[in-house]
Amino acid sequence: MEKDIIIETLKKQLEDFKPGAEVANVGKVIKIGDGIAAVSGLSNVMASEMLEFTTKGGNVSGMALNLEENQVGAIILGDYKKIKEGD
Repeated sequence: MEKDIIIETLKKQLEDFKPGAEVANVGKVIKIGDGIAAVSGLSNVMASEMLEFTTKGGNVSGMALNLEENQVGAIILGDYKKIKEGD
């Protein structure tokens, strides 16, 4: 009996689940080259946090690696040539 209650509760929770991401901080690309971007304005980003670069050619993912006081160094996990300074 208890097992059935647990299963029904889990099914209900899964039905109500709505996956999604939240945009928490917006930065600006200072420079880009060889798959690495320097980005300003991401004061709350943490190391190894996933980033999304919105470009005219589509979105490109990246990962924050080098955290400095005024900028973040990010490795680009896609076509870095789509990203331009100022994006």
